[in-house]
Amino acid sequence: MQNSSSVIGEAKVDGVWDTSSLYMKKYGAGERILWTVDVTLSFGGVRALDRVSIVVRKGELLGLIGPNGAGKTSLLNVISGVYKPEKGRVFFKGIDISNLKPHERARLGIARTFQHGEMFHSMTVLETIMLRLHPWHRGSIVEAALWAFRAKRWEVEAREKAEYVIDLLDLHEYRHMPVGALPPGVQKKVDLAAAMVQDPEVILMDEPMAGLSREEKDDIVRAIIEIRETRGTTMVLVEHDLEVVTDICDRVVVMDRGKVIFDGPPHEAVKDEAVITAYIGG
Repeated sequence: MQNSSSVIGEAKVDGVWDTSSLYMKKYGAGERILWTVDVTLSFGGVRALDRVSIVVRKGELLGLIGPNGAGKTSLLNVISGVYKPEKGRVFFKGIDISNLKPHERARLGIARTFQHGEMFHSMTVLETIMLRLHPWHRGSIVEAALWAFRAKRWEVEAREKAEYVIDLLDLHEYRHMPVGALPPGVQKKVDLAAAMVQDPEVILMDEPMAGLSREEKDDIVRAIIEIRETRGTTMVLVEHDLEVVTDICDRVVVMDRGKVIFDGPPHEAVKDEAVITAYIGG
């Protein structure tokens, strides 16, 4: 395997990491499913993302890591359409999706989980999961009010899909419980199930293990592995637990201060000088 420092040197353009060109050298163009090109984003005078170019391979589990404030969540927000970058583009399966709204990107096949679980705590697990399917519902308000055939058919199909992911992620016992009454680890699994019900090609996961116990983290890891093995879903995982990332991710992209500083195998990332400096300083 090529030395990581030499790979880094080849992938830098004007001192900025260009992981898309690195990826092209290593894997070619055919495997790409999602990528960004020179994405730049600022909040006031603070640059959250600085010409970030990354590539996600079809079917892989990519770890997106870095210290607090590195720009990881900002990048997920740009990819999912929550933020519009001042410069740069986002591509999905060869389509420029830079100007699409979040729900339009979701329809194309990009799902998202959230660090703090953006869910209605009074809704049951089943209702929460079914709610994610509403952007696909084409029935009119009148049809829904009159319980017409199309609205009823959608209800049946949505319930079937929700029950499938409930079974997949072993959430049976919580099906009719309100989300707010569940332990944090179970809430994270519900959020993941709500993303899965959309039948996405890519899932963006923002710190699904933050604040969880070791047992709860193991449960989330099992859920992620189950999804990959049964569905082959491409995943991007933002996570601070380097042990988890090293164990389950195929590749990692490390960010620091809005820039990519490493792209490669997880076991090489934890030994890379730039990565170590970013995490522990000095």
